[in-house]
Amino acid sequence: MLSRIFKTDPATAGRPATIDVAAIAEEVAKGLPCGKDRRDRAARNAAFWDYDGERYCDYFRRDAESSWDQQGRPHRESGFSREVIEVLTDHLYCPGPSRTWSDDAGQTWLDQVYSDNHVDAVMARADQLAHRSEVAAIQVDAAAGEAEKPITLRLWSAEHFEVWVDPDEPARAAAVCTIDRFDLQTRYRLWTKDEVRTFVTTKAAGTSGGRVAEQVEAVANTYGVVPFAFVHFDLPIQQFWTSSPGDLLVDAEIRVDDRLSRLDESIHKHLNPVAWVKGMPRGWTPVLEPGRFLRLAEGGAIPTPGGMTTGQGAEIGHLQATIDVAGAWTDCLNYVNQVLEAARAPLSAVRMDQQGVASGISLIVEQAPLLGRARKRRGPFGVYEQDLARLILLCSGHHYDRPELVASAKSGRLSLGWPQPSLAIPTPDRLEMITGEVAVGWKSQLQAIGEWYGVPRDQALAIVAQIEADDAELRKVAPKYAEAVLRKPPEPEPNPDDDETPPDGPAEPAPGRDDEDDPDGDD
Repeated sequence: MLSRIFKTDPATAGRPATIDVAAIAEEVAKGLPCGKDRRDRAARNAAFWDYDGERYCDYFRRDAESSWDQQGRPHRESGFSREVIEVLTDHLYCPGPSRTWSDDAGQTWLDQVYSDNHVDAVMARADQLAHRSEVAAIQVDAAAGEAEKPITLRLWSAEHFEVWVDPDEPARAAAVCTIDRFDLQTRYRLWTKDEVRTFVTTKAAGTSGGRVAEQVEAVANTYGVVPFAFVHFDLPIQQFWTSSPGDLLVDAEIRVDDRLSRLDESIHKHLNPVAWVKGMPRGWTPVLEPGRFLRLAEGGAIPTPGGMTTGQGAEIGHLQATIDVAGAWTDCLNYVNQVLEAARAPLSAVRMDQQGVASGISLIVEQAPLLGRARKRRGPFGVYEQDLARLILLCSGHHYDRPELVASAKSGRLSLGWPQPSLAIPTPDRLEMITGEVAVGWKSQLQAIGEWYGVPRDQALAIVAQIEADDAELRKVAPKYAEAVLRKPPEPEPNPDDDETPPDGPAEPAPGRDDEDDPDGDD
């Protein structure tokens, strides 16, 4: 495969020199058979994330069961994989870091792009997608840019793109093809650093023609680079594709859903048992009416189509089995616990079991594995954030002819200021800890407000401004109430120009005059 994708240059001793775009285009026209298994698994994981795992009914079909029979059985979904992934990703971008680029021109541009695209939400979602299916791609798109929003960040999940890596740098993407669908068509867009090719299938109206893609456009890449940054579950060092807990969790969810469905079927069946009758003649029809008993033969002669027969005593009953519901639940919970341990998800975080009201310190101790995990993942995300920032500046500089942005991308660096991982629960213990850190100078008042409310720096500034405005409004509307409940405003500093006190001190009272005896100044 690599020999077809990469052209070799004899001058470089046979090492891959350039990408053979024609060979990759052939793969795209065939519907990207390369990587199909990976994309199919990613699509399956996405379906269970969307609580739509029932459409993968083949996973739940029994050996002697038809598809029609399987659809008639009840299906219970647990939502297990999504719940665990959301728990594992709760604390990294809650709130997100402050971002400082070392170059002023780059900082101004990045601030606008970050604000326009809600970058914390994009990165948090990318983290979830990386947990679900190994990697997520963030595309820097300036083609639809407007004056108000020059750059758009588009997020792609693993089932919607394919990557070709450079054999000399197996962790770097040399070409990327995105996959999207609309109007019963599939569109493939192949990106290299030099050009962009677009392939579109015919409409899939019940024929196989919808699987064949034809190239409809080829234009120059105005960005000068492949405009994709990637967020991996693990930092790619040896290879581009890394593992993630998504497959483990979805496989576990399939087994859990199957067990829950079987349990639900058994309970439903035996709560509505099948009746049986013994010793009654053929054609006997029970009369079912409120307040009346069924008439059964007690022996003697019983008329039958073949004549009179001797009855042995009629019986009636129900098919009733004893179901060990408690044992089935215990087995299911034990299996879930084993998977949670493998995924490093605390049981208390997933189940939210609390005996009484726990203190802030107790909650932090229980959630310590997740907080420590969020702190550990800051290192790889620092790499992803810097790659994204550099890519934004490069694409913007080349596309909008801004050489200062290109220079800033090559020379600048991104510094991230991560807040301390914490639980967004307003307990007295947590308040005391935050105010103590401010008192000893370990964090600013603004950082404390951001941590308390769980918001980034710009929103913390807005909260401070709102508090100041509300206090001023309260002093204006209800001064006496404000004086009782609000902090006193700081006294203005004295102005030397307004000080009329003589240099030698306050003036002495005039002789023969006692201000204390005569406060009104009358003789």
